[in-house]
Formats: sequence, C-alpha cells, structure tokens
Amino acid sequence: MENLLFGIMLFFANLVSCGLSFIIFKYLYIKRKSKGYLYLITIAFSAVYTLIKLFQLSIILSIAFLITYIGVGILGFFEMKKHVSQ
Repeated sequence: MENLLFGIMLFFANLVSCGLSFIIFKYLYIKRKSKGYLYLITIAFSAVYTLIKLFQLSIILSIAFLITYIGVGILGFFEMKKHVSQ
C-alpha cells in the first residue's frame, strides 16, 4: 500500500515536472529563439530517473510513466519542428 501511494505521488510530481519543463522549453525556444535541447535533456534525465525508481515499485506504473514521457516528448518535438519551419 505504501508503494502504491508513493508511486501515485511520484506520478503527479513527474507530471508537474513535465509541465514545467515544457513551459521552460516554450519560453526559451519561442521567446528567446534559443535551442530547445534543454527541454529534451530535462525530459530524458527525469524519465531515466523515474524508470530507475519505478522498477522498484511496479512495472505497470513504469509503463504509465514511459507513455507520459513519450507523449510529452512527441509534443515537444512537433512544437519545435513547427517553430523551426516558420
């Protein structure tokens, strides 16, 4: 039961960090016209950390995290591609 609660808390904390890194990416890349690699590096490091932590909890939760990170990464990639082509 403790592991489940910890996993749920970790899930929401990582959703918040995903959102924050997406906001940072949009600010840096769109407003400042700098590269959006900071966003991708942030997502990659937090995804690896999350997977290391979650393999201690359960495989289902780690798959949910992986899907979340892949989704946010794809969104960021298409957002970056859209602004590069303009």
